[in-house]
Amino acid sequence: MRYLHSFSSDMNTPALVKERLLWCIYLGITFFLLYGAANHYAALTAPHPAIYMEWEHNIPFIALFIIPYMASDLMFILAFSLKQSRLELRILAARVLFIIVVSVLCFILLPLQFAFTKPPIQEYALLFNLLQADLPYNQLPSLHVSFAIILYSSMSRHTPSKFIKSLLAVSFILIIISTLLVYQHHFWDIPTGALVGFGAIYLIRHNPNSTIVRCFSTPRHLKMALYYLVATIILLVLAFNFKILAPIWLYLAMCTLAVSIVYAFGFNQALVNKRDKPSILQWLVFLPYFIGTYFNWRLYQNLPILKPLVSNIYIGRQPSTHEYNALTQAGIKHIINLAPEQVFQKTHLTQTRLALLDLTIPAPERIHQAVLALEHSKQELTYLHCALGLARTGIIAGAYLIYQGYPRDELEALIQAAQPRFKAKPYTQVAWDLYEDYLKDNAKIKT
Repeated sequence: MRYLHSFSSDMNTPALVKERLLWCIYLGITFFLLYGAANHYAALTAPHPAIYMEWEHNIPFIALFIIPYMASDLMFILAFSLKQSRLELRILAARVLFIIVVSVLCFILLPLQFAFTKPPIQEYALLFNLLQADLPYNQLPSLHVSFAIILYSSMSRHTPSKFIKSLLAVSFILIIISTLLVYQHHFWDIPTGALVGFGAIYLIRHNPNSTIVRCFSTPRHLKMALYYLVATIILLVLAFNFKILAPIWLYLAMCTLAVSIVYAFGFNQALVNKRDKPSILQWLVFLPYFIGTYFNWRLYQNLPILKPLVSNIYIGRQPSTHEYNALTQAGIKHIINLAPEQVFQKTHLTQTRLALLDLTIPAPERIHQAVLALEHSKQELTYLHCALGLARTGIIAGAYLIYQGYPRDELEALIQAAQPRFKAKPYTQVAWDLYEDYLKDNAKIKT
């Protein structure tokens, strides 16, 4: 019995409305979070230099251009709302994240401020009042220009009419010009913004074999990413309001933001790897995450360990160092570790370490990799585990049973016999559906 859903792992299938909406929300929050943090930082460390040329004094202030300037936000929403494939949506999201991160780093490393004073404003007062929240910093490069370039590149792909393409081009040109005519940017912010925008297009291309595309993510990943993004917001608020501990809050915020991006884009290998120990860079960026997941694991020590699933295959939670020794005495020869973010528990048992993100839907290919690891080691006692023995373990255990031909409606009961607290949630069922489709598409080749 399949779980009814419409999600497909094929990157060329149309993106779900839910998926487009979640990407828009996630990246919108990321933009305002990072842009606002950089702007607030510049305000705290002001005054800053301004880079402009004398002829810019002759640029007129035209209040009417506040309309295209503020329309940039609407174009952002529209770009994500258009029907497009999961590949096209993924590329757009990656380019947006690229220009945000690169630009914000520039704002922090080289804070600048706008040098001219706006004249008294009577027209479009409401729009200009909204603009007052944007302090006169975050100058070079202009994100308005970068957004104009990548949004036009995306939207023009979905507008077959030449007239609409021309209208889009004019709209984005007006947005770029507006940065000067409403006294928000100086001239050099425009070519540097264009450089960042075209750099995103050059580096992140519509190539289905690129790393950015091969990393698997789903709306479930974005939901988890939003949780970590909310944590980042809270930590940044603490950093700006409790300056004594500001470095600690900022470090924790950097970590939760990095984890959020890992989840959003499915960058499993950036968080953990197949080696026994994280790299130095991973320790530096993700240490608070490693510590947090360790203490979360400590809260669930009452969950079962080493319970039989089928012949020679046992499932359960992450063992402690002491429990690993007990597993050795029980005859376990091989470990399939689905939670390599648990870096503090040590064992000398042979391990297959698979980087699966917790509480998400793994790629069908990654599920099959774990299933084959179980299949190849089933001649000896093998222990399959994640951190708590629930989410990731349940998905892989169920997939293995599917591979062995067990009926779909028996999976949950079979797993619960070993792990009573396991429940096949909707995303678990979707993972099993995708794996069944994968087996059908590949004719269940047992290799």
